[in-house]
Formats: sequence, structure tokens, C-alpha cells
Amino acid sequence: MGILMLMAMAAPSAHAAFLETYYDFEDGDFSSDSPGLQPTTISFTPTSYPGGHIAVVDNLAGTNENAVTPSTNFALELGGNSTDASAQYCFFLGGLTTTGLLDVTLSFAILSEGDGTFTTLNLLYSTTGLNGTYNPLGSILSVNQILTYKTFSFTSPALEGVSSDNLFFEFCFTGSTNASSQTFIDNIQVTAVPEPSTYIGGLLGIVGLCWYQRRRLTRFLSLRPA
Repeated sequence: MGILMLMAMAAPSAHAAFLETYYDFEDGDFSSDSPGLQPTTISFTPTSYPGGHIAVVDNLAGTNENAVTPSTNFALELGGNSTDASAQYCFFLGGLTTTGLLDVTLSFAILSEGDGTFTTLNLLYSTTGLNGTYNPLGSILSVNQILTYKTFSFTSPALEGVSSDNLFFEFCFTGSTNASSQTFIDNIQVTAVPEPSTYIGGLLGIVGLCWYQRRRLTRFLSLRPA
């Protein structure tokens, strides 16, 4: 009966999402920030950025939208060029291990500023490592019309059960026609929910330890002189 009660108590907890990695850019670099459980980094896709730029900027460009540690200072800034609207500007982050995790979700806040900013953002993922093949995760259309920060979230069953730090996400922008316009991204999160068996296994271990201690105590008391 006690085991069943503990398993019932574990059920709500099994749906609580944990923060796997997080970027608020407040340290001014491309490394993930606390309190994310898995350290990751952001890098540029080598074949992109024909005349564009990506930088962490401190001009109060950030937001508290989708934030874990609120601050409105730093944000990730991306800019294209005015010569080729079809050119891709991509960056990727990773790698993550999602073994034993469910509902792996990528979320972030995004804002466009100025005419001629990017029109499309394609989100992709790889589960085979840094040099693995990227697969579509989702898209945001009319990025240039997001004039106040807005949060977007993406998830897929394919993101679950990835081992050896092999999960990577790639952000690819297109459609820029003005080199002086910027798109800002802030508070990137990857969250996930541990499988219920993780909780149940831990609880059963605790129950077993308590049962063993109870038997030791009962035996000790029975051997004491009256």
C-alpha cells in the first residue's frame, strides 16, 4: 500500500519540466547560462553568413519574455545584407543528451527591428552529433512583422532519447534586404520531462531502504533484554 501511495505521489512530479540548457546572454558570450543542467555553446554554421553578422549586444535589447533569470540587457543580434535575400544566416547550439527524457522542447523570444529584416526562420535539429544531418523542426514566417518580443516553442518525439551529447539545434534565417536591420533572440531554453520510471525507480529504492531499516530496528528491539 505504501509503495502504491508513493507511486501515486510521484505521478504529478513526473510531468514537471527541467531546464536542460539556457541562454540569457547576460554574460556577453555564446556559452549557456545557469541554471541549465547541461552546458552548451552557440556556434556559427560555417557555410552561412555571406556578409551578415551575429553578435551578443548590450544595448537594453533583451527581454524578460521566456526568461528564467529576468534581465533586459543583453540579447543575441543577427543581421543580413542587402544583396541577396535568399542567403541563409545560420547558427547552431548543442550538444545535449536526452536519454530518459520526454517532451524535449526548444523555446525562445524573438524580435525584429527595422525595415528589411529577416522574413523566415527555419528551425532544424540533428540527433547524430555536430556534423550530423539536420532535419526540419518548424518554421516562423513573417519574422519581420514581430515588432515586440514573442515566445515560440518547438518539440518533436525525435528529440527524445538522444545519447552522447548528440542533440543539436540550428537556427537558419533568410529574407534580409537591409544590412542595417537587426533581429534579436533572447532567453533560449531547452526543457524536458524525465520519464516516470526514473521517479518510480528512485522511490522504490527509498522504500526498499526504509523496509530494510525497519527490519533491522525490529530485530534489534526483539533482542533487547526486558
